[in-house]
Amino acid sequence: MPAALVLAQELAARPPVAVRLNKARFREVTQAGFRDCLAAGFRSQRESYATGEHARMMEQFLAARTARKPGD
Repeated sequence: MPAALVLAQELAARPPVAVRLNKARFREVTQAGFRDCLAAGFRSQRESYATGEHARMMEQFLAARTARKPGD
C-alpha cells in the first residue's frame, strides 16, 4: 500500500493535460488490437463449444471423480 500511495502521488503531480493526451493516444494505439483479440477469443470459444467437446470432457472428468473412492 505505501508503494501504491507513492505512485499515486507521482501520477497526481504530473501535468493533467499531458496525462490525458497520453492516455488518449495509448487507447488509440491499443484499442483496435484489444478488440481484435477479444473477437478472436469469442470465435475460438464459439467453435469449441459448437463441437460439444467441452461437455463430453466435463462428463468424463465428473464420472471419473465420482468413481474414485473417498480419500483417493
